[in-house]
Amino acid sequence: MAEMHLAQDTWLDRLTVLKVLKSLLVDGADHRIRFQRETQAIAHLLHPHIIKIL
Repeated sequence: MAEMHLAQDTWLDRLTVLKVLKSLLVDGADHRIRFQRETQAIAHLLHPHIIKIL
């Protein structure tokens, strides 16, 4: 469904993870809705081993 990449946030000077949807899925409304729901769910989680959603 997506690729995950370790990235350096130069603005906040910290490591982060970048999730990129595969190009075949970007055009599908169902996949975009699922991605939005996933980010909303993760944004509400607070744990030292879970990255923050920006």
